[in-house]
Parts: sequence; structure tokens; C-alpha cells
Amino acid sequence: MENRKQKEEKETEIDLVSLFFYLIDKWKLLFLGAVVGVVLAGALVFFQTPMYESNSTLYVLSKTTSITDLQVGTELTSDFSVIATSKPVIDGAIKTLKKDNIKLTRKEIKKMLTVANKTDTRMLSITVTSDDAKLSCAVADAITDAAVDQMASITQTDPPTIVEHPEVASAPVDNGMMKKLVMG
Repeated sequence: MENRKQKEEKETEIDLVSLFFYLIDKWKLLFLGAVVGVVLAGALVFFQTPMYESNSTLYVLSKTTSITDLQVGTELTSDFSVIATSKPVIDGAIKTLKKDNIKLTRKEIKKMLTVANKTDTRMLSITVTSDDAKLSCAVADAITDAAVDQMASITQTDPPTIVEHPEVASAPVDNGMMKKLVMG
């Protein structure tokens, strides 16, 4: 029985020195694998479409402020996140965009749109990502205006204040291209 345990221990033992020399013998294959990985990652980075973002920020609070309004404002940002991605808001944005000869479907806009509540604030961030900087700005602007109108209509209060209007992005969003290339 004891002899058997010793045999099992010897079988599970890994000789790191021999493993090292085995890998050294296969250096050409390892080097080739690394080169292929870098080439594939480079091709992925090269052919990837650059994406542009436009952001707007809303301040969710009425003009008359009390402690209760601060608490309600914090709770309302969650509700307003849902309203900003609702069908009436997106449909309103589509109507506005049609005036500028931009034709998008509800599905296309939803795919571009991200709405987030900035942590521990009453700020709502609306972000639109597209492969066209001007389009992302136009959609973000249309969504922001439609969302403000819809939020005021639904809650029957003052509309949220637009803190930042969307701007046309001057450079694409960093989508980790260099990181992918290095990892390749």
C-alpha cells in the first residue's frame, strides 16, 4: 500500500527542467505561433471600423429644490433611464431626424443608444455610438430633446435640464485596438 502511494507521487511529479528544455527545442513553433497571433490581431485592428460617440447629460431635478426633491431626483433618474429608451422617445427622435433627411429605424437607434445614471448623482448620461461622427451627434441631439419632452410630459413636472449638449466627435472612440494588437 505504501509502495503504491510513492509510485503515484512519482508519476504526478513534473520535471520543470526537462519541460524547459522541451520548450526550447520547440522554439521555432512557439515563435511562429506568436507571429501568426500578431498578424491576425493586426488584421483585426486594421479592418475594424472606427466608432464615434456623442454624449449629452441631463440634470434631473426641478427648479425649486428641497431635501425631498433631492431624494426624488435620485429615484427619478432610474425611471428617466427607462423613459429615455422608450418607444415614444425613439419615435420622436426618428421624426426629428427625418426632417434632416436621416432615416433610421427604431431598432437601429436602440442599437446605438446607451443611457446611464451617473453614480450617486441626479445626472443622466445619454450616449450614441455610430461609425459616423455627425450621425451620432444628430441622433444624440434628437434623443435628448425627445427624452426631455417625454420626461416632463409623463411626470408632469419641470423638464430635466440639459447640462451638456452632444457634440460631433473629433476622434474615434478608443476601442482597445492597441491592446488587441499587443495581446495578439
